[in-house]
Amino acid sequence: MWTKLASVALLATMVVASACDDDDDDNKDLSQQDKNFITQAAYGNRAEVELGSLAASKGSHDAVKMYGTMMVNEHSKALEDLEDIADDFDADFPEGLDAEHQQKKQMLSALSGYSFDTAYIHSQIKDHEKTEALFETEASNGKEQRLKNYANNLLPHIRMHLQKADSISTVLDALQGD
Repeated sequence: MWTKLASVALLATMVVASACDDDDDDNKDLSQQDKNFITQAAYGNRAEVELGSLAASKGSHDAVKMYGTMMVNEHSKALEDLEDIADDFDADFPEGLDAEHQQKKQMLSALSGYSFDTAYIHSQIKDHEKTEALFETEASNGKEQRLKNYANNLLPHIRMHLQKADSISTVLDALQGD
């Protein structure tokens, strides 16, 4: 009887211990492609939020201000969603801006008026072209389905942001001719 009770207790202890065992590093399950995507998308989203906030306050043309506000709203949500996925895999999630975007922010901060508007919008065109390529690559070549879905779901928004920035650039270029 005692051996049977000891066996049950030992089995119960093993079940509880294995349920609590968190030795599997989920981060190992992510491919290098997926890890790089998380890093680059996090930096990109955060840059869009910070630079968008700058445009919303410093922009001189209403379209630039509205675009900046849209970037803050949409990329804040995208950043939050990406962080949730990264947390589930215990993946590294960078904070702050990378060197490229920090430099861009400093440059834009020194500008005002039409110069700010055109520099910001032209940087948005380049950034969204780069982001579109990043997200297309993840959607096609990523291994983790949640990240592939994230990329696929955001691609239409990224393309819309690019198209909108292109349209604003055309308007700003026409103003220069006046």
